[in-house]
Amino acid sequence: MDKRYIQNPHDAFVKEVFSHKEQAEDFLKNYLPQDICRLIDFDSLSLVKDSFVDEDLKEHFSDLLYEVQLSSRPGFIYLLFEHKSTPQRFTGLQLLRYMVKIWDLYLKQHHEPILPVIIPLVIYNGHRRWTIKTNFSYLFGEIEKELNKYIPEFNYLLYDLSALSDEEIKGRVILQATLMALKYLTTPEPGKHLKRIFSLFKDLGESNTPLQYLETLLRYIASASDKIEEKDIKEAIKQIGKEADIMPTLAEKWIEQGRIEGRLEGQKEGRMEGMMLAQEMVIDALIERFGLLEPELSVKIRGIVNRDVLKTLHKLAIRVRSIQEFEEKLKQLKL
Repeated sequence: MDKRYIQNPHDAFVKEVFSHKEQAEDFLKNYLPQDICRLIDFDSLSLVKDSFVDEDLKEHFSDLLYEVQLSSRPGFIYLLFEHKSTPQRFTGLQLLRYMVKIWDLYLKQHHEPILPVIIPLVIYNGHRRWTIKTNFSYLFGEIEKELNKYIPEFNYLLYDLSALSDEEIKGRVILQATLMALKYLTTPEPGKHLKRIFSLFKDLGESNTPLQYLETLLRYIASASDKIEEKDIKEAIKQIGKEADIMPTLAEKWIEQGRIEGRLEGQKEGRMEGMMLAQEMVIDALIERFGLLEPELSVKIRGIVNRDVLKTLHKLAIRVRSIQEFEEKLKQLKL
């Protein structure tokens, strides 16, 4: 399992999804004001790799910066994902600080006499509704009009997921599932919303079901909340007929859990439990696809205790075309 999912599953999830141009474009076209969308050349949309969030704030904030052409001039769209449970009054000040960093970087790289426009967006998935105004001058309170010209001013766009109903969450399937997961995984009872999230994939054909994304979503669900049980996930994914394909990702999580618990407690039990569950998930995936296994093959799989090898076998179990191909690949591993 990617260690980012253990340290900050929200950050890893949003960056893994929104780093894909297709998902970023889907979000922007559905949630930016239409008059702004008309100014954007979406063919020019590209991700800038730098993160501008301060190191000590990365547990609660994620960010992504996109470069675009705005009405034939260079510009940026800056997404700040706020993972705190309550709104933060000085989010506008954070945005200003990050925007200055972006302008500084741009000037170092381009030496242009004109600054590019930055459109700042905040996506918030906390429990409480966002009630803070989104114009920067609001942070100064009531002031005399003579002082207005000395105060910087800009607005940021806010997307408060807690204020949106499921019907108001727009976009294609992957975007809807992402936003619903961000919305519900921090609630007191996230498990009861899983069926609704996975039902979005039900009507997609076999060839259109995005297995890689489902695995990403599953890792996020398993890592972001300790209030979701294995049975909740199994019930949710049964309805899309992909249980044999994506359940190995759960086993991968269990392996990691066992490794961490074993290290913390100085015991082997947690680690071995994770290994045993992973072995059974490989076997279950093969049985689901190819029927009962020869006892010798099951014994061989249960004898494997190397975490990396089991990860490889998980992937093979869902991708090979026959049990014979799986056995050949297994031999090539030279266990």
